[in-house]
Amino acid sequence: MHGPARRGPYKDGLAGIRGSGRCGHIRPRLAPEAVDLPPMYKPLSLQKLRALLNPLLFHCPSHPSSYAPVFEILTGSNVLKLGRQVHAFITLRGIEPNAFLGAKMVAMYASSDDLDSAVFVYRQIKNPNRLLYNAIVRGYAKYGCSQECVEVYRFMHTGGLSGDNFTVPFVLKSCADIGSLWMGMCVHGQSLRGGCDLDMYVGTSLIDMYVKCSEVGDARNVFEEMPERDASSWNALINGYMKAGDVGLAEELFRVREIYGFLEALPDKIKAQGYVPNTSFALHDVSEEEKEQNLSGHSEKLAVAFGILNTEAGGIVSKRA
Repeated sequence: MHGPARRGPYKDGLAGIRGSGRCGHIRPRLAPEAVDLPPMYKPLSLQKLRALLNPLLFHCPSHPSSYAPVFEILTGSNVLKLGRQVHAFITLRGIEPNAFLGAKMVAMYASSDDLDSAVFVYRQIKNPNRLLYNAIVRGYAKYGCSQECVEVYRFMHTGGLSGDNFTVPFVLKSCADIGSLWMGMCVHGQSLRGGCDLDMYVGTSLIDMYVKCSEVGDARNVFEEMPERDASSWNALINGYMKAGDVGLAEELFRVREIYGFLEALPDKIKAQGYVPNTSFALHDVSEEEKEQNLSGHSEKLAVAFGILNTEAGGIVSKRA
């Protein structure tokens, strides 16, 4: 097992509540007031913890999903000790986590630098779902356990569950880290069939994976097909060209990115000068606002971009009536 080694998932919790299986004897050990939360989580999280813990302590529900909100609020809060105590409380009550609760527990442990416990919980779940797989995939990827991340994805796919836009970026990152172009292409194909290839984060992850596997041409193809791009998408491909030694293409793409940045701000600038877009040619059955967005997002931007690319420095780009 790679990643940080920590004590078992129950050790701290059991130390606090061992010897009592009755709810009343456990209440003082799960009091949220005793937890030293980071300043950014006070006082809202304490209030939420009280609201969540009190019903569990007094009524001890038997359904596993009843405990999921507790682990959700603890995720990222750096209060691992309380999470372990709640986990031990559930165990002593004889409650077996289902996939929904397991996913929240895995996310809590993984966010608290306890990957071993996250893996332990994951392996105890009899019928994992996509939410649970996503949680452990993200945990493995976070700690650089790339091979394990890819193996979980394979197991998930073999079990009949496809990845989504929460799964695929982490798996692609792991494919890139281990240099597995073949597996990365398999994930790409599966994302195409699932429709999540259109997601901007998936697209950027595909670009990064192809670049790191020295397939800049495929990275460019993904880039061109993306319906939406952000700075990370542009940077991933520009860095890919630089890595491949194609400095000229990297510089050209950088200039195009600057033009696109200019065009993004263009509609507000020209409207401030009194320009009103002619939407009479927009034949789609949509609102006037959507017609303006369609025009500014396609025809007018392309026309201005063409003008800029074909105008010498200092020249003027004009729009004919």
